[in-house]
Parts: sequence; structure tokens; C-alpha cells
Amino acid sequence: MKVALNPIVSQNFKSYKSASLPFKGEGEAVNKEAVNPEKPAKKKTSFKDGIADVWKFFSVSGNMISASFKGLISGTLTAGGLLATAWLFRALPKAFEKNGPTMAEIIKKPLKHVGLSGKIIAGIGGAGVLAYHLIAGKLKANQDTADIDHKLKVGHRQG
Repeated sequence: MKVALNPIVSQNFKSYKSASLPFKGEGEAVNKEAVNPEKPAKKKTSFKDGIADVWKFFSVSGNMISASFKGLISGTLTAGGLLATAWLFRALPKAFEKNGPTMAEIIKKPLKHVGLSGKIIAGIGGAGVLAYHLIAGKLKANQDTADIDHKLKVGHRQG
């Protein structure tokens, strides 16, 4: 029994391209169309597919814009709440120390007395809320796209 390398696989090797003689057992029956297949013809789109694409575009844009605004507003409020909490538990007790800053200084410049860790936690919390809303918006957009495909009875998106 002869063992040979598939000609479609072997064409990718440099030695196969540079060799003028075929490998043993490969034979002369190499189909050039199978080795170099042409690009498939583009699929024609119907009027219904065009309408579905426009509807999907507006649906996805609306969902993502809405999710972005919700994320920005909720993330800002979350970061503000975390900063206020850090100010309450970290900066405010410093005002009651003997050698600490005065209450007026802590109220005038609250971010200065919150500390780096409070600012970092507030930033991470706000970014996390924003990321949550963006991911939820993308999932809702995908669901709406599938609903549009089903309502118009067109095939699902490819890719």
C-alpha cells in the first residue's frame, strides 16, 4: 500500500513549489481547479434583506447609544457615591485629630483628602458600571437583531 501526501496540503510547502517533479505516489492526476478554487459568487440580496439590514442598523445604534448614556450616567453616580463614601470614612475622621487638617480645609478640597486608594476605587467602580451597561446593550442589540431576522423571515447574519 502506497502512502502519499495530499496534493492540496503539499502545495503549501516550499519544497513542493520548487520541485519540478511530483512526489512519489502522488501521480499526475492533480486537479488544478481543486488546488486553486475560485472565489464563490456573491449572494444576491433581496429587497427584504435590504430592509432588514437598515432596520438592524437603527436598532443596534439605538441600543448602543442608550446603553452608553445609561453607563455614563450610572457610572458617574457610582463613582461619586464611592468618592463620597471614601471622604466620609477617610477624610472626615482626620478633621477630629489633634494635628489634622481643619474641617474647612476638608470641605473646601475634598478630593485632596480622600486619598489615592479612594480615587482608584471610585474610578474602577464607575468604569465597571459603564462596562456592564455596554455589555448589556450589546447583548440586547444581538437579541433585537435575531428578532428582526425572525420577523422578516430572513436568514441570520453570517459573521
